[in-house]
Order: sequence, then C-alpha cells, then structure tokens
Amino acid sequence: MDALWEEVSDVLALLGLRWSGTKTRVVHLDEGFDFLGFHIQRRTKKGTTRKSVYTYPSKKALLSIMEKVRTLITRVQLDAVAAERSRAAAVSAFRRSRSASTNSRAAPSAVSR
Repeated sequence: MDALWEEVSDVLALLGLRWSGTKTRVVHLDEGFDFLGFHIQRRTKKGTTRKSVYTYPSKKALLSIMEKVRTLITRVQLDAVAAERSRAAAVSAFRRSRSASTNSRAAPSAVSR
C-alpha cells in the first residue's frame, strides 16, 4: 500500500500537487466523499436498479450559503426597520411643524375696548 501512495505522490508532483496524509482517505464511491464543496456519491437511481453517480452541494457548503443568506436577510430587515423609524420621525416632525404653524396663524383673540 505504501508503494501505491508513493506512486500517487509522484504523479501528483508532476502536476505540481501534493496530497495531505491527514486529510486524504480512500473510500468506496458508494460511501461518497466531499470535494471542492460538493458531495459525490454513487446511488441507486430512483425507480430503477441502476446505479448512477450524483453530485450534491456538501453540508458544509450549504451551511455556509445559509449563513450568508441569513446575514443578508437580517441586514435587509434591519435596514427596513431603520427606514421605517426614519419615515416615522419625518412624519412626526412634519405633523409638529404643521401643528405649530396652525397655532401661530390662529386668529387673534378679540380685545375688548
């Protein structure tokens, strides 16, 4: 088995690559493996007895994407809350200004002579 790993190392070296002994493992295609953000696995095709190789986003990649979406949604919701507060403050200021201008235009009270 060590001779095989040495041969694999030599082939990878020709390509400018190297393998990591701690991360590299040999698995059966039916077990599946993660590679570059995808899970690759051979499964039985639905409705048949024929096997096919399927590629899905890996769980780690999905969690990363879901976290990014969650962050964006939160940011949009916070922006919406800030916009609503700003709108409410502007409406309130407009109402106060209208109320003050209405009071200043009130008819002077009758003065008895």
